[in-house]
Amino acid sequence: MSQQRTNTLIIVALVPVLGLGLVFSILLLGGEEEDPCAPNGSQSAVSIDPDSVPEGPIAGYGHEQLVNAAYIMQAAHQLGLSVRDQTIGVMTAIGESDLVVLDHGDLAGPDSRGLLRQRDNGAWGTHEERMDPLTSATYFFE
Repeated sequence: MSQQRTNTLIIVALVPVLGLGLVFSILLLGGEEEDPCAPNGSQSAVSIDPDSVPEGPIAGYGHEQLVNAAYIMQAAHQLGLSVRDQTIGVMTAIGESDLVVLDHGDLAGPDSRGLLRQRDNGAWGTHEERMDPLTSATYFFE
């Protein structure tokens, strides 16, 4: 494969990721002023109503994935966490499940389920709770 083609593929792969980052930055930071007295990264979490999420797709993520991200953000907000914590939760779910509620495990965790691939070890709730985006995100943050 030529160097030019490799560079083109890398750029094409990064565009959706950068676009999603921009969208989440706007959703997370838009309209909210940071408290100048607060330590870095401690801005209060923002609330996003999952019912108000656009139909999508945005940066390659469909409506269901964006709603799941909103549920993760909502869980952090309800627990009084920061925008930084919301970002960590959404990024973790992107890495674990691409923001899709999965009802199957993998080699590393054959019993892992949900957005955050939580295991059936008693710490992450019942199967139903791990399959519910808001509940599973709440367990993740707790």
